[in-house]
Amino acid sequence: MPTLDPPLARMPLAPHHVHDKRLDALGWGALLLSVAVTLPIIPDWPHRHPFDPPYAATAGFVLMVLALLGLRIAGHRGSRLERRLVSVFLASMPVVYLSNLLLSSTRGVWLPVELAGVALFAGTAWLGLKRSAWFLAAGILAHGLLWDLPHHGNVSFVPSWYALGCLWADLGMACYVATQVRAYDRTPLSAAHVS
Repeated sequence: MPTLDPPLARMPLAPHHVHDKRLDALGWGALLLSVAVTLPIIPDWPHRHPFDPPYAATAGFVLMVLALLGLRIAGHRGSRLERRLVSVFLASMPVVYLSNLLLSSTRGVWLPVELAGVALFAGTAWLGLKRSAWFLAAGILAHGLLWDLPHHGNVSFVPSWYALGCLWADLGMACYVATQVRAYDRTPLSAAHVS
């Protein structure tokens, strides 16, 4: 089981702690706004379609936000576990598109494109976990703008509502992660710290 880092609240505050609090509030505001915008886009509740990849991913997004909130309430802002969760979030996003493609009768040119997307975003998630958390923020934003947006209304194997909802979720999550980079950087993920 991964160990949680000591809460940042117990760490000495940097001179820019007021700036950190404002950024943190901005990140949470963007994330919660993305939830508020995303949920009404869903044509039916996910619990009615638990094995349909877009619905499962939508439920996963809500669970991800609740997990981040739970970590925050427990005082673990910027923990290694939070950073790992965000990495899994980024790596799993293109899997929804690939899963939908494999469940459809469409293949053609899209199979190599979707496989490349899985490799690209999984690689970016790995860089975000092992190198800089900025890769996480940039990767999530890139998924929204360069993956969800081009798929919206242009492919038959992914519902348009999902691409639009995923775009909003990605924008909110990317903003949240960008505002947390400083907290993630305070908790290095060196080999000695990874459990």
